Amino acid sequence: MKTKELKKKNNVIEKERSVAGKSKGIVVFTLLCILLFYPPFFRGLFFQKEILMTHILSFGLFIIYLINKTTKGEKVTLDSPFDYIGMFFIVAYILPIVFRQWADLREAIGLVLRYVNFFVVYLMVKDYAKEERYKNYMLDVFILSGTLTALIGLLGAAGYVNLPDVVLGGNRISSTFQYPNTLAAFLMTLFFITAEKQVSVEKLWRKNLYATAGFLMIFTFIFTYSRVAWMIFPIFAVVYLIILPAVVRLKVLFYYIAAGLTSLLLLQPFNNYITNVEDKSSMAVITMLVGTAIFIGIYTVLQFANERLQKRHYKIIYITLAGAAVVMGILVTAALNITTPVTFDNTEVLEDRNNTIHRAIRNIEANQDYVLQVNVDSISNEEGQWPWRIRIVGVDGEGQHQTLLTRNGEVEEEGAILIPFTTEENTEGLSIYFDNRHPGTKVTFNEARLMVNGEVVSNIKLSYRFIPESVVNRFNVMNLTERSFTTRTAFYRDSFTIFKGYPIFGAGGGAWNGLYPKYQSEPYFSTEVHNYFLQTLVELGAIGLLLMAALILAILTLFIIYIKKRQLREMTILFAILSLLVHSILDFNFSYLSIPLFMWSLIGVVDSKPLLEDSRVKIINLQAKLNKSIAAFIPLMIILPLLLISFSLYSGHQAATAAVYALQVGGDFDKGYQLMDSAVGRDPFNKEFRMDLAQLQTSIGQQTQQQQWLMMAEENIQSALKYAPYHNGVLQQASAYYTSMGDFEKAAYYLEKLIVAAPLRQQTYETTAKIYKAMGDYYEDLGKQEESFEMYEKVLAVVEEVMAANAVARRPLILNQETIDVIFTKRYILDNINKKDNLHKVESVVYLSYLDLDVDGDGKLDERGWWIWNREGGNIAIEMTEEGTVVTNDGNDIGILLSPQIELQPSKTYGIDLKLKAAAEDHYIQLVIYSGSGTNTQFSQHPLEELTAEGTYSFTFTTTDDIEEGGQNIRLYHHGNTDKGFTVEQILLYEMN
Repeated sequence: MKTKELKKKNNVIEKERSVAGKSKGIVVFTLLCILLFYPPFFRGLFFQKEILMTHILSFGLFIIYLINKTTKGEKVTLDSPFDYIGMFFIVAYILPIVFRQWADLREAIGLVLRYVNFFVVYLMVKDYAKEERYKNYMLDVFILSGTLTALIGLLGAAGYVNLPDVVLGGNRISSTFQYPNTLAAFLMTLFFITAEKQVSVEKLWRKNLYATAGFLMIFTFIFTYSRVAWMIFPIFAVVYLIILPAVVRLKVLFYYIAAGLTSLLLLQPFNNYITNVEDKSSMAVITMLVGTAIFIGIYTVLQFANERLQKRHYKIIYITLAGAAVVMGILVTAALNITTPVTFDNTEVLEDRNNTIHRAIRNIEANQDYVLQVNVDSISNEEGQWPWRIRIVGVDGEGQHQTLLTRNGEVEEEGAILIPFTTEENTEGLSIYFDNRHPGTKVTFNEARLMVNGEVVSNIKLSYRFIPESVVNRFNVMNLTERSFTTRTAFYRDSFTIFKGYPIFGAGGGAWNGLYPKYQSEPYFSTEVHNYFLQTLVELGAIGLLLMAALILAILTLFIIYIKKRQLREMTILFAILSLLVHSILDFNFSYLSIPLFMWSLIGVVDSKPLLEDSRVKIINLQAKLNKSIAAFIPLMIILPLLLISFSLYSGHQAATAAVYALQVGGDFDKGYQLMDSAVGRDPFNKEFRMDLAQLQTSIGQQTQQQQWLMMAEENIQSALKYAPYHNGVLQQASAYYTSMGDFEKAAYYLEKLIVAAPLRQQTYETTAKIYKAMGDYYEDLGKQEESFEMYEKVLAVVEEVMAANAVARRPLILNQETIDVIFTKRYILDNINKKDNLHKVESVVYLSYLDLDVDGDGKLDERGWWIWNREGGNIAIEMTEEGTVVTNDGNDIGILLSPQIELQPSKTYGIDLKLKAAAEDHYIQLVIYSGSGTNTQFSQHPLEELTAEGTYSFTFTTTDDIEEGGQNIRLYHHGNTDKGFTVEQILLYEMN
């Protein structure tokens, strides 16, 4: 009797434990679903605060999950290639830290935490996905997350959601990601999952629900204006249709048709209602609601049609398939070809309003005479206010633009108009702009065509009836010569160069941002490679390449297996993952923590057992080797410290944020210092925190004259240099610190390292010039002229450094005006060492320029603001030489070399010194000081008369009292009608005492 009671009691206990275990499992699963759902809504988890918070939540949830496992006596099972690939990625990110190869230690640690985060979420998803109901729930969570993200974007475009950057550039929907391209990749991936879901469920209302979610996502996708995604999506959509089992192919095609047709109908009206919306647009929302209803109606009808067709012979189904494809093709073709004239109407506005469209034309011949024929109707109420304008711009193979012609329409000029122009020797394409600006004007461009020798080579489509102009503009610039693409090519090229320097283990997490200024082949700024695979190559070297290859190979192999097995859900998920990876070849989606979390969760949802059961895989007996079980308390001991580290880093970030607020907003220095000191203590490898703290300590030390503060500042700077040895910002601060301390030797040492670390950065040379100038000024104040001039010589040597960098750069670096001004000022001082009367002019310089300095080697002055202008018969040309800029004009009328805008004050006397080589009797040269306000000609000298004893032309003049400060310039006229030229070396304009 006692034995029976004991058994009964034990059964009750086991049952209670089972119920408790299931209850805990449901709680953990619910929390996991929340974790899978929210990442897109917190800026895609791109920024540190959200990233660290997610680490805490993920690791905390995984600990609960492991405790639950332990209480149930279960183990963590590693039985899939993906398990080991994920684990080896973590190890790979640890190796550069172990071997001290990091470019930025804090970023390297951050990437380790990221990959641990992906891995633990993947393990939990994989475990729950063993049950079909949980798998379905998680896929529904992803779809719900994507649908709400899309709706937020659409409502943001309509003015009903005011999140920061929910819409960029006026009309590009970026939703909560704040970046349209990654939003596009996310929505594209989910669209394929909704395609499978709407096929697999039986009930019509559920089909409609999934299909509507997919439609909203794809419609939002269009308004991201992501050109890469636009190119990729149609290809993947067709491939998906091809690989589908025949029994569901028609269903998916009808789904495509319903979504595509409805989107086509909504594009123009929705775009019109959201364009230039300053307030809420209820019509945009109504358009979306009506459009959704139309979609549901079309989709439902097509579903009934599909059910009828499924009962008939397959031959009829395939005929219907072909017919549907043809109809869709006809609709798309019609949308691309049904055009109308374009009208710009400014008759009701009181101020200038720019209206413009532009059309791109490819395959243009160089050095060819073309004629643009336009047919125009126009209205203009005032003389001098053109009703229309056409600008023709040539585009070369590098994406550089050159204006070929600008034609302003005259009042009452309308009808058929011929506009001849000639392409340049490097022209490969054209961008033609049709403009209207002035109030009281209206123009209709009825037609436009490009002709050669009387034959039409291109009929230019002016306005599409069904496609918004914003979409047309994005397609117009979708070519490899556009700057965004050519710059990305530079990213990819430079990433391989970095890889060569760190071939085995890579340079650790965050290596691209830490190293690319040292290796970049042309000037650009980018914290991301815009390519997930190359970013991994830079960070992990050959090991990362092998792991990435293993990941893709495993996905592809499993994908092929599921295609053969005709298991729709698994093959669709894997296909969606592949679409995300392909898009990430051309963008930095994986820099958002939410995207790799999403991808690894999708991998976890897929059953990978068939991969080990495949005959080709069984040869190496992976089944037995991979199937390992680990007691749950072992990973628990690993994750607990990582949770504590994440807490510490998060609290450090919050302390630093509070410190900045206290310093900049609250004005509380003591509190700000304490918080920043706390931030460094909690996140000791963070270079930014140490640099900020060092600045505060330097400030305290200089104010109190207490050496210990300066020593602490130096320790923090040296620590920052240790943890981020190639970071140009740290090197700049180090050189500035040692300059302020009077340790010029160390300051020069770090300036030299800075030039090596960032040779194609303007800031590098601005810092270098400023610091050497400060050193020279310091010696000058002490009366040490020899040392002072030595430092000024180093300021001038900056030019040689830039020219050396430009000699190997694919695109030259252009110095900013501030740096050029420092260089010119110190050059003038060195040129006039023994001319005291000239040296005092430096103190009152208004404008100083040397025209013999061609830093970027292009022979032009435009980067310094100089430009040329010709009258109709003039033909001025300039050529930079070592002696100066040679100015010629073989035309029969005036050509002018004009300086940048300068600021002159009214009723003030100025002097101007002009170093210019020409004969005094040459009457073709004229010097003019011109003002855009008041009296135009402030000074004129023609001819220049005699040189001074110093070899310069020197003049004085007094400005009139009717000018406004600013808007003046220096003009050198060449009157033409001669083969002679003149050479300008230097111009100095200064205030007279």
